Amino acid sequence: KAGGLSPTARPEVVSEGPAWAIVDGHSALGIVTGVHAMRTAIAKARTAGVAYVGVRHGGHFGAAGYYSWLASREGLIGLSMANDVPSVAAPGSRGAITGSNPLSYSLPSGRHPPVTLDMSVATVAGGKVYAARTRGEPMPDNWLIDRNGRPTTDPSGYPQRSEERRV
Repeated sequence: KAGGLSPTARPEVVSEGPAWAIVDGHSALGIVTGVHAMRTAIAKARTAGVAYVGVRHGGHFGAAGYYSWLASREGLIGLSMANDVPSVAAPGSRGAITGSNPLSYSLPSGRHPPVTLDMSVATVAGGKVYAARTRGEPMPDNWLIDRNGRPTTDPSGYPQRSEERRV
């Protein structure tokens, strides 16, 4: 309703070389764009030995580990990451200085499940903060800080989602 996503968008490669590509997601769901980008990277890595695929206009990234796992199940080392708008404070700061910046790698391990790391620099996913705010519930005091840099259980100060800012 707010216009942040396009339900009919199809990601496409808009620029590429033998071992790299840029994918424009055209505001499709992030997982649709992410899977398209990783499949493109896998195909290029099979030919060139290594590949990089960047994404623009990709929507919410979701679980980084899924994309890297796609590569490891094909016998390749997968790496996936994203940047994000500032929403995470650092020790001693009075506000957000970095995004959650998810990062994942997944390593094939023969007949065993892949070795996968999926992490971010945030203490908790932003969706959990939004859910607490929507329900009017307090959160643990180690999730957020207030304007003075002190721990808070009040989710109302957390950055609004883009669709809430547009309304």
